[in-house]
Amino acid sequence: MTRTLALGGLVLLFALAFAAPTPTAGTGERVSRVIDGDTIDLASGARVRLLQIDTPEPGTGECYSRAAGRELRALLPMGTTVVLEADPRLDRVDAYGRLLRYVRRGGVNVNLELVRRGAATVWFYRGERGV
Repeated sequence: MTRTLALGGLVLLFALAFAAPTPTAGTGERVSRVIDGDTIDLASGARVRLLQIDTPEPGTGECYSRAAGRELRALLPMGTTVVLEADPRLDRVDAYGRLLRYVRRGGVNVNLELVRRGAATVWFYRGERGV
């Protein structure tokens, strides 16, 4: 058991040492790539999943999956500076290690803008409203 705990601690230290930086609210971050309609990569190496929205997944045959990605690319071209905002009521990171954040560009909540444009639907984690 002690050996298992030691190994678990070592894995945790390794993960913390090599984890991508975790941007916080108020700091400007540059977009390096739009992955799909609700996920972006930052120049810092962090991957961000936009909170409380959902878009069709590319490669699944779902309608509008490519359109959702194009819309997010139009809102957040490579090099765009964004501000990230965590929701204290929700998880900070998802099961895939992506940061869960509201993304703002020039005062515009990009998450909500995607919904306004019809490129995303509202998705409430556990059915709870947080937007």
